[in-house]
This record gives sequence, structure tokens and C-alpha cells, in this order.
Amino acid sequence: MKKLTALLWGILMISLTACDNESVVTDSQTDSEDKALILSESQKTIAGIKTGKLEKRLMAEVIECTGFIDVPPTNIATVHAPIAGIVRKINAIAGIKVKKGETLVVLTDPAIANIQEEYLYVDSKTKYLETEFARKKKLYDQEAISEKEYLESENEYELSKFKLEGIREQLELLGISTKTLETKGISSSLNITAPFDGYVSDVFVNTGTYTEANNPLLEVINYDHVHLALSVYSNTIGKVVLGQTVRFTLAGTEKGGWGTIQLIGKKVDEESKSILVHAHIDSHETSLTIGSSIMAELLVDADSAFCLPEAAIIGQRDKTYLFVEKNGAYERRNVLTGRNFDGFVEVLNTDELKGENIVISGAYYLAD
Repeated sequence: MKKLTALLWGILMISLTACDNESVVTDSQTDSEDKALILSESQKTIAGIKTGKLEKRLMAEVIECTGFIDVPPTNIATVHAPIAGIVRKINAIAGIKVKKGETLVVLTDPAIANIQEEYLYVDSKTKYLETEFARKKKLYDQEAISEKEYLESENEYELSKFKLEGIREQLELLGISTKTLETKGISSSLNITAPFDGYVSDVFVNTGTYTEANNPLLEVINYDHVHLALSVYSNTIGKVVLGQTVRFTLAGTEKGGWGTIQLIGKKVDEESKSILVHAHIDSHETSLTIGSSIMAELLVDADSAFCLPEAAIIGQRDKTYLFVEKNGAYERRNVLTGRNFDGFVEVLNTDELKGENIVISGAYYLAD
């Protein structure tokens, strides 16, 4: 009879006493690999014996790396004050969702009204000069006025048009519509709006703050193109290809998602000896915050393969084997293994093991 481990002997001795003289039986063959072991139900329970069959699962070689959640620079906007003024109202806090064109901050200052007033004045003057120029052109064509007087009228009209256009561009930079100005009149308030749909990530001012022109007011992030920025060591970058699957988890949690490699950098960071790789996020099971650290696995040559849990495989003297249940007895079988992934081992000699009841838990206690 094959020599059992000390632990199993202990289990068997206890169970032999308590189980109505149940016994351990082996066959009469001399080849140790062909011997079979029979356990009672109580012995199976004590040893935690469970069986299962080969199952097809995702299998791949894994490249581990770190990274963070990121978005393209075009999806992050720092909203500035286009003109100096006092912050009279703030309609946003960090984390709030906003729509493009939605008012976020209201500024007030006399200069805001002054530029609108100037526009209306120059606009009115330009219209008058246009009419006057047309009148003098007719007189000049009839030789009723001098060329000098005609040219002076033309020059004055052209200069006024240029000035009006310059003021109109200033109003556009401030976000003030000339049509609204002409219909609703002058206002000393200026609405600062969201540049695109997104979330407010930070607010830099408070109500009553006096801000200079071009000072940052708040930041808005659009999450439409959120992605993974991964640092892959240069000695493994040769295995990374476009379209490769990525599995990631947020640092310190068990939540994450899946992605696909879309861009592979061409420059090695001299300090970390890594290359930046970008991956599109295909799915995720939790909210994502820009800048959050992640742990990632790049799946090399990912495919579907017949697998068993790691606990089913026993290694001994450079060989691997497992146990198969046959008519209530447990027989040892050689197994050829391949890749390891996610707690499972790829089985290569599947033809010999398909359909068999394989010990997937407790195999250690059956081993020599």
C-alpha cells in the first residue's frame, strides 16, 4: 500500500475508529502511479475533497504594470476670468455635473458695462458715417464736392468700421452676444459658462473675490475619453501590441474593469525605464476619478483554454500530476500544464482528461 502523508494517516486513524471499521483499500498493481485510494465519506469531508471537470476559461500570459486614470488634455478645461471683476455668484461646486453653455460664475464690474456702451456708440456712429459716405459719394460723382472731402468721409467711415469690428471681437471673447446687447441693453454682469459637458473638478474662487483678468476660476473635466495611462517596463514592451486586453483594479480596492491597448509610446523614461501605454476603458464597475492610481494586467496571447484550479495540480520531482475519481477510488494521473492565470492552470493533455471527475480541492491530502 502506498505510503500516505502523516497528516492523512492521522485523518484515517481517527476515522477508522469512528466509522464502523471502514478501511483504506488499494489495488494489487505494483506501479505506484496506478494505485488507487478509497476514502470513506467522513474522510472526504475532513480532507475537503471536491471534484470537477476541465472547464474552458480565459487564459493568458500576464504583464503586470501600474498606472493612473487619465483624460486627453483637450478634455480638461481651466475656466479663466476674461476680464477683471468681482465674483458675485458661483453656481458650481467640485463634483457637480454641468452642461456646455451653463452659467458657472457671474462677474460684475463697471468695465463690463463700459465696453458694451462703447460698442453701441460706435455701432450707431458707423451707421451714420455709412449714410454720410453714401451721400457724399453721390455728390462727388456729380462733382458737387471736392475729392478731398469725399476721401475724408470714406476714411472716417472705414476707420469706424474697423473700430466696431475690434469691439465686437472683445465682446465675443467675453461671451457677450451683440444681438442680445441690442435687444436687452447694457449689463454690468458677465456670465462665465461651461466650455463643454463634464464635471467641475475644482473651484478656485469664492463669492466676493476680486479677480484679475485671466485668473483661473474653476476646472471642468469631460469624461467622454477617459482612459488608462500605463507604465510598462521597457524589457517587456515587445510583448505589448495594439488591441491587447487589459484588466485593471483601482489601488487599494478590488473594483476595476477592462480595457484595450490603443497607443504605445515610443520613448523610454530614463528614471523609471518604462514606456507610457494608453488603453481605452471598455467597461468598469465603479466610478473613476482622474489621477487615481491603478494596478493593471496586460493579457498576452489571450485566448480560451481548458483549465483547472491551481489546487488541483500537484508538483513532484519536476513532474505534475492530479487525481481522478473512478468508481469511488482516486487514481493519480500525469498532467501537462501551460500558462497560469487568475488562479487557474492551462491543461495541455486534455484528450486524456476530458470528462473525468478530477479532484479540484483536497488533492494535496491525497499526494505522497
